[in-house]
Amino acid sequence: GSFNPSDDRGGGIYCAGPTFTITLRLEDVIIIGNYVGDQGGGIYFNCDDSSSLELIRCSIINNENRGSSTVAEGSGVTFNGRNLEVSGCLFQNNACDPRSALGAVLGSALHADANQLNPNTAMCTIEDTVFELHGAEVETVNRNWYVVDCNFFDNVSISRCIFRGNGDTGVDSESTLRLRANADSEVYDSLFSGNHAQYDVELTTFSGSSAHTYAFRNLTIAGGTGFSFSGTSPAGSTATFTNCAFTEEMDTLNNIALFRINSLIPGVFAGLDPSTNPRFQDPRPSTEAPTTAGDYSLLPISPLIEAGLNSASNSSFDLLGNPRVFDADDDGTATIDIGAFEYPLVVVLPSDGVTITEVDVHQTNGQVTLTVEADSATTYTSEYSEDMDSPNWSPGPSGSLNAGTNTVIIPGNAYGWPVDKSYFRLATP
Repeated sequence: GSFNPSDDRGGGIYCAGPTFTITLRLEDVIIIGNYVGDQGGGIYFNCDDSSSLELIRCSIINNENRGSSTVAEGSGVTFNGRNLEVSGCLFQNNACDPRSALGAVLGSALHADANQLNPNTAMCTIEDTVFELHGAEVETVNRNWYVVDCNFFDNVSISRCIFRGNGDTGVDSESTLRLRANADSEVYDSLFSGNHAQYDVELTTFSGSSAHTYAFRNLTIAGGTGFSFSGTSPAGSTATFTNCAFTEEMDTLNNIALFRINSLIPGVFAGLDPSTNPRFQDPRPSTEAPTTAGDYSLLPISPLIEAGLNSASNSSFDLLGNPRVFDADDDGTATIDIGAFEYPLVVVLPSDGVTITEVDVHQTNGQVTLTVEADSATTYTSEYSEDMDSPNWSPGPSGSLNAGTNTVIIPGNAYGWPVDKSYFRLATP
C-alpha cells in the first residue's frame, strides 16, 4: 500500500540508476496495493544496459497507476534493462485509475523495454505465469492499451502462460499481449481466454536490417479475440502457427510470410477444416468477456486429439502439467494434440454423490491425488479402467469421505502405472 512521491515511480520497489549494473532477483515475494502516477505501480526497474530483473514465484496484485502522465507504463511492473525473467508468478488486477483520461496504457500488468539494445543481447523470458483481471478501470480515447507489452528484445520467449479475464465491457484494450519490434519471438503452450480486447496477441513490427522470426506453437485462443499485425517487417520475416487452436479469425498479415501448420484457425484452412468444432470441455462465448470462466481442455471426442505435429513441440508437459506427445487413442502412434492442453493420461469421470474438483498426477510415480467434495459423510471405492466404455472396471483403494472437502490418493501401483491412459471414478453407496 505504498506510494513513492519522490519520483512518482515504483510504488512497491524502486530500483533505478542509468550507470548501475544490477541483477535484482525476487523470490516468493508478494507486492500488493501500491500506487504511482507514472510508471511501475508495483515495481519500477530502470538500470543500465547490462542489468537484469528476475521474478520467481512472485505475486503482483492490485497495484495501480493513477496516470498523472499522458502515457502510463507498467501498473504492475515496469522494466528497462537487458534481461527479464518471470517464472511461476501471478499478475492480477493491476490497473490504471479511471480519473485519468490517458492517451496510452503500455502494460497494465507488465511493460518490458530493452531500449533498442544491440542485436543478440536482450532476452525476455516469461513462463508458468498467470495474467488475469487487468485494466477494468481504464478510460482512454484511442484505446492504445496493452496488458503485457514487450519491446525491442532480441528474443522473447513466453511459455505455459495463462492470459484470461482481462479487459472491461465498457472499454476495449488494444491487445492482451503486444510483441513490439522484437527480433525473434516465440509463444507456446499458452492459453488466451475470455479477454475483452481488440486482439489477444498483436505483432507490431518495424523495418530493420535483418529478418524477424515469430513462432507460435500449441496456443489456445478462445472466448475472446484473435491475432493482429501492424507495421512493416524486414524482408524475409516469417510467422509460423503450428498446433494452434483459435475460435476467432486472424487479421491479415502485412509483409510477413505466414505459415499455418496442423492448426484450427477460423476462416482459413490450416490443416483442419476451419469450421471444425474443437470440443472444449466448457467453452464460453466472446460475449461473456471479460471472464475467467471456461475450461478449454479437450473432451474425449475432440478432433484436436492426436492431430498435431510432433516435430513442432519442444515441451515435455502441457499447460496443466500433463505429458506431451503420447498415444491418447491407443492406435500405436504417439502424436501431440492441438492447442495448449494435451488430452490427459488420467481422466476422472463424474461420480454419483460426490464432486471431484481437482486432479493431480505425479509425473514420476503415477500417484493420482483427487480433491473431492462430498455433501455428506459416505464411503467410497475407487475404480479404474483403460477403456472408458468397459463394463468391467477394476476396484482400487477404498475409504471414507467426510462432509466437505476430502483428499483421495490412488497410488500408481494400485492401477498398474505406467499405462497409456487410465480412467477413474469413485463408487459410493
